[in-house]
Amino acid sequence: MKYICEGFGTIEAANIKHAARIFANRVAHERYGPKGRCRMLRLLTHKGADGASFEAFVGIPPLYGHDVSKSYRFEVIVVRETEVAAAVALTNNDPD
Repeated sequence: MKYICEGFGTIEAANIKHAARIFANRVAHERYGPKGRCRMLRLLTHKGADGASFEAFVGIPPLYGHDVSKSYRFEVIVVRETEVAAAVALTNNDPD
């Protein structure tokens, strides 16, 4: 299934929690470099088949000698193939 999160492109993942883990690790790498990791992931609200919001604790693990971590909240949205196809069709029919 495909998922999207604000600030990132669409990804494929096994389930919504797997997608959230991928996005959280991307945030950690952006903020803390290659040693950045998602250390904890928690579901905040589930929006049925549409998506869910999560809280992740991202930072540099203590084993690297630093204890730098922050909480990050984000929403993961399910992207359905029919929605993608409709968006592509609209783009292809745009006269501009």
